[in-house]
Amino acid sequence: MSNKKLHVRFVSKSKSVNPPYKPQDLEPITIACLYRLYPWLLLLDQLLDKLMWHIDDVSLQLIYIILLCYSTALVVPKNTSLLFQAFDIWLGYTSVFILAGTMFYYNYTLWKELEQSEAPTIDEITHTLDSVLEKLKTVQNEVLGTDKVRKLTNINSQTFKIVALLTVIHLITVSFLDVRTYSVLVISLVSVFHSVYYQSTMKLLWRYLWIRRCYYYIWDSVPSESKLETNFQQYKVICESQVIPFPKSLQGLKGQELQVQLQMLILQDPTKIDPESDYVHVKIIEYNVDENERKWKQEGWTPKLLPYERAHFSNSFTQTPSVTPWKFHEELPSDWIWIESTWVPGSWQYCDAKWNLLGANDSIACFTRRRTWKRRAFKILT
Repeated sequence: MSNKKLHVRFVSKSKSVNPPYKPQDLEPITIACLYRLYPWLLLLDQLLDKLMWHIDDVSLQLIYIILLCYSTALVVPKNTSLLFQAFDIWLGYTSVFILAGTMFYYNYTLWKELEQSEAPTIDEITHTLDSVLEKLKTVQNEVLGTDKVRKLTNINSQTFKIVALLTVIHLITVSFLDVRTYSVLVISLVSVFHSVYYQSTMKLLWRYLWIRRCYYYIWDSVPSESKLETNFQQYKVICESQVIPFPKSLQGLKGQELQVQLQMLILQDPTKIDPESDYVHVKIIEYNVDENERKWKQEGWTPKLLPYERAHFSNSFTQTPSVTPWKFHEELPSDWIWIESTWVPGSWQYCDAKWNLLGANDSIACFTRRRTWKRRAFKILT
């Protein structure tokens, strides 16, 4: 392999949507490193294919899982008679030998095939690298959650709940199963997780409402109504202290008349203010309330949502349930004054079933949508 040169194959623009990869964009040392890593990338890609069940021969995959389970006999032998223990250990050694021999044979034939064939092109290397990274990204999302779901602020509570739940499950399981059976059960579940059979079973179980409620309670994806008081902050600060002109003619006004005049001053062009005016400091904030809807087969878009997800109106920052913007208008503290005369709605943002943003247009993949109602308020700083 070391005597071969890296060949670059250009792809016609008429046959590919993406522009061809240009090797001149890479340093020679980078190309050399990618070339040397290519066999390892192929091995890792094949390993991830077997782990994620991207295979054609399902029977061979099941044989590998059975051999892997029998290999546990070397670590945790059965507590039986001497004859059965000897047979069990022999079966474990045989399984390990078959698995190791299969892996060695595959690696050997792969290296020989690469030595006898043409050197890989840049397109082949990058395609394999993208495939490996995409599969690793899938595994990462399944273990830690997607970037949109992961929240560092909730990692401690989530970790505590997961540890507590797994501890209870572990104690219940080990009380009925021995260590050998428990190990085989764990290996089997991990091995078949990506299989069609396991995923189909999980989708059928997901149809039960109580399972979904338990899942969202553990991961705390949607805040409950009990947190409404502690997470009440429903605004963002636009300006901590803004200076606005305050004409002397307004200094005698109070109540509603003063509010109306201050609203006009904040929205007025500063260049048109009398330079001899006095000035006051005001704090400006913006209240945001999300309106949420879900799409149903018969009704279309309605405010009828699932019981374990966010409310019809929710806090834009904490997703806690909120009152409607019109009712919230009446609950504004007395020392605050609205700037706009009414709430301003944003455009609808369409999301998937888990409220992950997809875009501004409805499509077949959209099952939920939200829009944000905004309104600014201010108060005079003393």
